[in-house]
Amino acid sequence: MRDSETKEEQVLQAVARFEREQMDLSPSSILVNLQCDTVYVMLQGMTFPAERACAGDEHGQEMIEQYHARIFDAGKHTLESEIQGILGRSVERSTMRVEPVFGNGVIQFTLGKTTGKREGRPQ
Repeated sequence: MRDSETKEEQVLQAVARFEREQMDLSPSSILVNLQCDTVYVMLQGMTFPAERACAGDEHGQEMIEQYHARIFDAGKHTLESEIQGILGRSVERSTMRVEPVFGNGVIQFTLGKTTGKREGRPQ
C-alpha cells in the first residue's frame, strides 16, 4: 500500500484482485462508494457473453444470479479480511448481486466496530 492511496483506491484494488484471483473475472469498470457504515462496490462487465445470452428468460437470470452469489460466498472471507485491514472496521456482512442481462453487479459490505487494525500501521 502506498501512503498516497485513498481508502477508496485501496478497496478498488482489493476488489479487482479478488475478482481476478477468486472469481476469474476482470470487470471493465469498478467504482467504490464509502458511506458511514456501508461500502458499495459497483462492477460493470462482469458476466460472459454466454451468461448474458442465458439470461434471456427469468429462469436463466435466476440461475446466473445464484451462480455468482454462491461463488462470491465461497471466497468472500479473504476479501472481507482485506477490507477490514484497509478500513480498520469489522465487516459484519457482505453480499454480491449480479444483473445478468447487462453484466453489472454490486458488492455491499456492512461495517461493524472499529478493529484498531489498519494496513501499514502497527497494532
